[in-house]
Amino acid sequence: MFVGPFMLVFALVFLAPIAYALYLSVFRTQMVGGTTFVGLENYAQALADPQFWEGLGRVSLFLVVQVPIMLGIALLVALAIDSGRLYGKSFFRISIFMPYAVPAVVAALMWGFMYGTRFGLVGNINEAFGVSLPNPLSPDLVLASIGNIVTWEFVGYNMLIFYSALRVVPFSMTTASSNAGTTTVTRGGSGNCGPQPAGPGSSRRRRASKTRAAGTNARRTTPTTSSDRPSTRTSAARTDVMPGPATRRGRRPGAREPRPRPRRTGR
Repeated sequence: MFVGPFMLVFALVFLAPIAYALYLSVFRTQMVGGTTFVGLENYAQALADPQFWEGLGRVSLFLVVQVPIMLGIALLVALAIDSGRLYGKSFFRISIFMPYAVPAVVAALMWGFMYGTRFGLVGNINEAFGVSLPNPLSPDLVLASIGNIVTWEFVGYNMLIFYSALRVVPFSMTTASSNAGTTTVTRGGSGNCGPQPAGPGSSRRRRASKTRAAGTNARRTTPTTSSDRPSTRTSAARTDVMPGPATRRGRRPGAREPRPRPRRTGR
């Protein structure tokens, strides 16, 4: 019942169009003869077309190059915002996510105007500085230009996913990693102030703590012989600092007993 509405919408907007496209792929529609069933003939004709393989290679190159760059930039931005060391992180988060709200048609028109060599940013730069920048819409650079548009539009969306995943990391996990010696970064947010980066000073403190713990365990396990026991004379000389009943009441061991105050008598 909980996932029922999601599965219904998912089937209507995702699975149903794919099934309908597969149904249409086994038919052929012609002006003369109408629609006829051809089976897998359309697939055989597409696999024999060299332009199909050329297009598939371009799409594969786009996938291999553009997607890792986009995800890497999104991850770096999410880590910077979650670190707590970035001032104005709300402004940066909104400004980076805002291109995702721009429709694809508007983004294509906007970047097409900027890429134009006769009218637009590239053309204005060529006229202002007297240079000749390469045409971003040329056959050799159009794939990189499209990748730039896709990266600009979807970095904010992927950044939001990474940032949401970082926010649900338990604070105890970051604390445990800091105690284990890994380098951590202070996390931002309400009540999530993580440990500082571990440096040489923390390593020295951990080694000193281990040394003190080892010495304490050695003193506890070492048997006391008659030669190690203090003499009676020494013990008698230090009776004023030996722990007494005050220690049992919570007083620090070795502290002197408070002197009783004389009672005042009435006149």
